[in-house]
Amino acid sequence: MIGTLWLFNLCYHFSSKGMGRKCIHWASSSYFCYLLHQQILMFIKRGLYKTFNPHNPETMLMLYVAVPIITICICYFLYNQLHKRFPIVLSVILGEKHS
Repeated sequence: MIGTLWLFNLCYHFSSKGMGRKCIHWASSSYFCYLLHQQILMFIKRGLYKTFNPHNPETMLMLYVAVPIITICICYFLYNQLHKRFPIVLSVILGEKHS
C-alpha cells in the first residue's frame, strides 16, 4: 500500500514538473520486465543453485537476494537495448499502437 502511494506521488511530482515522459518510459520498461522476468528468473536461479550448491543459510540468503536483482538488471538492460536498436520490435512485444 505504501509503495503504491509513493509511486502515485512520484508520478504526480514528475508530471507537475513537466517530466511526465519519465513516467511513460518507466511504465513501458516495467511492463517489459513483468513480461520477461519469469523466464530469466528460472534460468538464473537454476544456474546459480547448480554453481554454488547452497547448504548453509548465508549462501541461501545471498542467492535469495541476488537472483531477483540480477534478473531485474538483465530485463532493464534488454529493454534499453531493444529501445535503442529495435524500437519496432519492442513496440510489437509491448503491444503499443502506432497510427
